[in-house]
Amino acid sequence: MIFGDPAYPLLPWLMKGFSGTGRLTESQKLFNYRLSRARVVVENAFGRLISGWRSLMKSNDTNIESLPAQVITCCILHKICESRRDRVNNNWLQEAEEYSQEFLHDDAYNDEGNAPATTVRDALMQYFADEH
Repeated sequence: MIFGDPAYPLLPWLMKGFSGTGRLTESQKLFNYRLSRARVVVENAFGRLISGWRSLMKSNDTNIESLPAQVITCCILHKICESRRDRVNNNWLQEAEEYSQEFLHDDAYNDEGNAPATTVRDALMQYFADEH
């Protein structure tokens, strides 16, 4: 399952939070909170990755078949650098954060009519509410 922000559609395999902050139930707010916490971890990891491998911040004109290998290579090299405690330039971290902020958007989709995705999200919301 992929966790997305409001710029993405709600799909059974692509979860995003409930919109309309003023009218949400406590269960919906809890779901949004848990989803946000998970997304922050992923966004921080990607931010650290792209700050060290700046080629990931740019449009890539590479053959689409070789792109996964390039990303995996960056991940492996990043892991090696972190295990050796190599430092990332703080200016690069700031630039990566600014880059990621450019892609945050308001809710671009009306997800009310997507019954399969709504069912999955409601089940996850109920799971979090029961766990709480």
